[in-house]
This record gives sequence, structure tokens and C-alpha cells, in this order.
Amino acid sequence: MVAKKRPAKTIIRRDRLLTVGEVEKLTGVTRAMLRDYDEKGLLCPRRSGEDAANNRKLYSLEDIERLKRIVALRAYEFSLREIRDLLDKEEADFFAALNRKLVDLRRREQHLRSLVLFAKYVRIVGGELFEGLVTGPEALDLYADKARTTALYTQTINRIRRYGKEEKAHLFAELSRIVEAMVLPEGSTDFDALEGPIERFVMWWDTYVEPVEDAGYLGFWAVLEDNTVLVSEIQRVGGEFASGSLQMYLFFYWMKRFAIEERELVETVAAYAETDVIAALAQADKLVRRVARRMGAHLPDDVNAAPWKRDDAYELAYSVLGYVKGILEDEEMTLYLDKAGAVKLRGCDVARAREVVNLRLGEDKLACERCYVGEITEELDHMHKDSSPFR
Repeated sequence: MVAKKRPAKTIIRRDRLLTVGEVEKLTGVTRAMLRDYDEKGLLCPRRSGEDAANNRKLYSLEDIERLKRIVALRAYEFSLREIRDLLDKEEADFFAALNRKLVDLRRREQHLRSLVLFAKYVRIVGGELFEGLVTGPEALDLYADKARTTALYTQTINRIRRYGKEEKAHLFAELSRIVEAMVLPEGSTDFDALEGPIERFVMWWDTYVEPVEDAGYLGFWAVLEDNTVLVSEIQRVGGEFASGSLQMYLFFYWMKRFAIEERELVETVAAYAETDVIAALAQADKLVRRVARRMGAHLPDDVNAAPWKRDDAYELAYSVLGYVKGILEDEEMTLYLDKAGAVKLRGCDVARAREVVNLRLGEDKLACERCYVGEITEELDHMHKDSSPFR
């Protein structure tokens, strides 16, 4: 909305009639707009008379009050048709319509804020913005593919399919209230206003969908990507983009909790990286397991029997540390996510810990390559002996 110079306040006698020029000077509404309102029947000024020299339009005090309402309603983006219907409504109906419009504007404000945040989200995770808006960042979906191979994922999908009509109505009613609170957060426009609804959603998920401690963030991601029943309900309440926004909000919530709760271990790995690489690698193993558990990538003793191998977990941890580093290096993002200053972790410590994880990942890959080469060499030796004429 373009700011206009506020016209000087003038006291008008109730019986006074104003010309177009006087109304323009008094209200700041241009002649063209006054003419448009007249033609559309929103204003009905009097005429100075057919016999007068110029038959000018004249506006009464009631016309000016009506014009003020028109200007206010236009500022709140009511259409001219809506304004025509509202102008002659009772006071209660008028303000009820205005309050509904304010709710719509707040929803749109939150939606626009989500779109701006989503662009940062895709940049941090890595990927292409337009694809991310439609299907979510590909990097996270590739990790979620592992979650889709677990027994927990299969159990969760089957559990959702078995919901009865009454059970679904109950749990969806609660879900709707949570999504509505995310779309229209109370109070601050910062992330802290969303954390309450996010935590309620996490509790709802833990109760009705799957154990959060076991599923981790990737469990949320996989089910929200794949289950149309949940997604449809979320979008019904929050709009077409609501499911993607929810995945994004959960991502930032998970990264923030990690930065707060795993600060000490990250700093330990970073400190050892400067003095004792062996100790740093040992602490990095602990860090990788914690990251994996938070994300839903569990590593049992027999890693070969699990969907997640050791290298998978290290690659995931390396990526997560990169996400956290990207957030901490973005001052605007950090201020939005953590206005209270609860996150004390430094980006430089995350970067050092990430280097150590990468070093271990490189060692494991090198060991695997050496093992593979050794097996090939041994097989060639056997083949050579089998084919030797001196056998």
C-alpha cells in the first residue's frame, strides 16, 4: 500500500455540501477514484442542479463517512463487490466481515513468511527450489528411502490404514487444531510462536502414528511424503502448501534441538580435532550414533542386517552437521529460529566436527576399497594357481 500524505483534519458542518475538489483535498481520494466509486454505485453524490452552469457533484457529510469506510475496506483488500454488500450492513455484520478478512490476511502473511523460509530451507539442505516446493528437497527424500525399508514404516502405514471412522474423526479433529495453530500462530512472528504447536504435533504423532523416539525426523518425512490421508487433512485445514511447511518446521525444530542438546559433544569433537585426532575420531563415533538416532537411523550391532550401514550413518551425520552449520552461518535465520539465544553452539565448532566425521568416513571407504582390492587380488591368485601348468 503506497503511503499518502495525510490530509489536514477539517471540521465540516452537517449541512455543508462539498465539491469533488474539496473531497479530494479533505480525504486524499483522487477525482478518478471518486468517479469510479460513483459509477459503481458505492457513492451517490447529489448534483448542484440541472439548471446550474456546471451541474457539479456535491458530497454530504454522510457521503464522506461512507467514503471513509470504502477507503478502509479497500485497504484491507475487499473487492468493490464485497464493499457494496457491506456498506449497508448492520454494524455487527460489518465488523464481523472485517475480522474474517483480518484472519485471512494473517494466514496469507504466514504463508508468505513460510515461502521465504522455504527458500532458505532448500538452500541449506541442497536442491532445486521449484522441485523442492513440489516434492520436497531430494537429499532428505533419499535418506527417507532407508526409513521406508524398515518394519516400523510398514507398521505405521498399516496402522493409519486401519483407522476406523470414529477414531479418524477424533484424531483428525485434534490434528486440525494443531495445524490451524501453525497457520495462525499466536503472538510473535518468530519461530518461538510455532514451537508450541510443533511440540503438540510431535506428541500427537507419538500417540496416533508412530513412536517419535524410534521414527526420528526421517520417519515424519517418509510418512508425510507417502500417506495421502494425513496430507489431505493437513492441506484441508492449512492450505495446499501446509504439508510442505510442516515438514520444514519440523526440520528446523529438529536442527535447533540438536544444536542445543548436542552442543557439548560437538564442542568436544572440535576441541580434540586440534590436539588428538584419535580421541576426536572416537568422540565422532558417539556423535554419529546420536545424530543417527535423532534422525531415525538406528544402528544395531549387526549393521549388515539393518537398512542403515555404518557408512550411511556417517554420511547422514555429515549432512546434518552441514545443515546445522548452514543455519548458524545465516544470521537472519539464526535470529528467526532462536530469538531468545538458547543456541550457544558455534558454526566453527560444527565445521571442525564435520571435518572429523568426514575423515572417519574417508577412512572407512578407503578400508572398504583396500578390502575389495585384496579380495580381487586373492581371487586372481587362486585363478592363476588353478591355471598354472606346474600345478
